[in-house]
Amino acid sequence: MFSKRYSLLRVSLFGFILTLLLNLLLHGFTDIPSAVFFSIRWRYLWLPIYLTWLILAAIGCVKVFKKQLAELVDELYGR
Repeated sequence: MFSKRYSLLRVSLFGFILTLLLNLLLHGFTDIPSAVFFSIRWRYLWLPIYLTWLILAAIGCVKVFKKQLAELVDELYGR
């Protein structure tokens, strides 16, 4: 799992987990309004970060499973 092919997936999952942990820590130990999940301020601060990491993880999954996805598409559409 340490090849270049997995690098984007690893980095994006690490970033997503780090963002989640930071959000949980801020929510648990501070009274910052933007740390409250799904509040208006949370959406402006945290949602773009979560979406960025999820999009990068999706791209990393496609990169990793490209061959299997191509075979599946060929099988579905009979090419």
